[in-house]
Amino acid sequence: MVKRGDANWPSLIKQASQPRLQNNKTDAMKTDPQLKESILKAAAQIFSTKGYVAASLETIAESAETDPESIRRVFGSKANLGAIWLNSLHAGSLQRHKQLLDKDRAPECKIRDYFQELKPWLIQNKFLGCPFTAVGKQESSVCPQVAETVDAHRG
Repeated sequence: MVKRGDANWPSLIKQASQPRLQNNKTDAMKTDPQLKESILKAAAQIFSTKGYVAASLETIAESAETDPESIRRVFGSKANLGAIWLNSLHAGSLQRHKQLLDKDRAPECKIRDYFQELKPWLIQNKFLGCPFTAVGKQESSVCPQVAETVDAHRG
């Protein structure tokens, strides 16, 4: 099992970025970073709208215009893909918060600006609630690896 802060985490990222065999015409037209990004984008959309449990590698592959085996080669498993998705959400959220709150403005202006700038992001991403809470509720008994990633972000 890989969790945030685990010594195995860097090897998972390295594994995900290593060259792999290309399985179909669509994959052949994409570079590894393009394929990885395409899969992550498709997974984010599907995990966000259907939920982690209801999402399948087949559905993600279809949306990313690849096949499930390519997803397994790039990410290892649905659990690893889910953990990477959650960690990328967290990193992006921290970056947005820092950018908004590091502005040289009065505290009340920072708060107002924060929520004004957050609203379009929530709408654009069809935000339905905290993905960590949603995934944690769905996965606590089904996939310990994803549950550990959720718990790491709570603490």
